[in-house]
Amino acid sequence: SNNLESSIISFFNNENIDFEEKEDLFNKIQNAFFKEKFK
Repeated sequence: SNNLESSIISFFNNENIDFEEKEDLFNKIQNAFFKEKFK
């Protein structure tokens, strides 16, 4: 949904969150995406 998308974008734009956390979340999102896509 659009709401989830905008909260993810604001998470990545948040400068108070360190890069490692963002990278971790990014990898989790990517893994979930590929699991769905290639099911």
